Amino acid sequence: MREKKLFCLEARDPISTFRAKLLERFIALSTRFLRLFFFAGAECEPRQCLSNLYPTQSAFNHLLVANIVSCCFAAHEHTQRVTVKRFGCTSRHANRVRMSGIGLINEKPLHASLKQWYARPGDRFEVPVDGFVIDIVRDDLLIEIQTRNFASINSKLRKLTRSYEVRLVYPVVLEKWIVRSGTGDVVRRKSPKRGRLEDLFWELVSIPQLLSNPNFSLEVLMIREEEVRRYDGKRKRWRRKGWVVEGRRLVEVLDRRLFGKSADWLTFVPDGLQSFTTKDLATIADTRRDLAQKMAYCLRHGRMIELIGRQGRANLYRVADRAEPPAE
Repeated sequence: MREKKLFCLEARDPISTFRAKLLERFIALSTRFLRLFFFAGAECEPRQCLSNLYPTQSAFNHLLVANIVSCCFAAHEHTQRVTVKRFGCTSRHANRVRMSGIGLINEKPLHASLKQWYARPGDRFEVPVDGFVIDIVRDDLLIEIQTRNFASINSKLRKLTRSYEVRLVYPVVLEKWIVRSGTGDVVRRKSPKRGRLEDLFWELVSIPQLLSNPNFSLEVLMIREEEVRRYDGKRKRWRRKGWVVEGRRLVEVLDRRLFGKSADWLTFVPDGLQSFTTKDLATIADTRRDLAQKMAYCLRHGRMIELIGRQGRANLYRVADRAEPPAE
């Protein structure tokens, strides 16, 4: 006997219709799980109901639950309307489930592993706050994990920091191992490239105004990761010769640094410099000139340093007159 559809996805444009059909195929795989979820208890929240089904309490189990539920309700990002239909389920409870939906259908392994590593007992995952979904909520602290592309969450961070304390967690790859598969054998080798703490400024240039916001802090995780590549004969690019990156996996967290107050950011400026250019900063920090320019750009917009003139064709900076203790 053919089963009735649990979900009805309606879209008003061709692109949304196409995406909705793709999501329907995945949603069908989760139908049996959701039936167990709905019958677990009509008055409890989604994670509490799922905890009753799976009594083992751990951060990993909660993350697994969050991913399963989110995949079923992520269609709201691509469709104009999502209607949830269930046999015997009240509309009030259906609305609760829909509000608990999580947009993690595209979550990558590195992001999920960092979230699991960073979690503590009592944390809440994928919590809706002011129209946004937050990775981790720890008491009054909102924690967002971003592996790249700060520009995509610029608006989200600016709006949330108006009312909440927000911490952005970003991984810097100090050591990378490349794993190749697809030609019969699996080859693992160490990449000659090594990262450094200053690499965070490649992304930080997208949100420099947040450095001076008292509700914003950035925690950098120095990690060792694996980059998984597979051979695709149809995509023979001249540089990688058919090898495409399939994903990134966390191997180990080597160190962590928290940046909150201006004194934390000023650790990137060597002591004893009365005035300096980006060339001076690059020479003393032993880094590239273009990276030193991004560092100066971020620190200037964060009001940590100020422009005092020019030295030849280069801008001349000095540390702003602000003294704050570093964050613990």
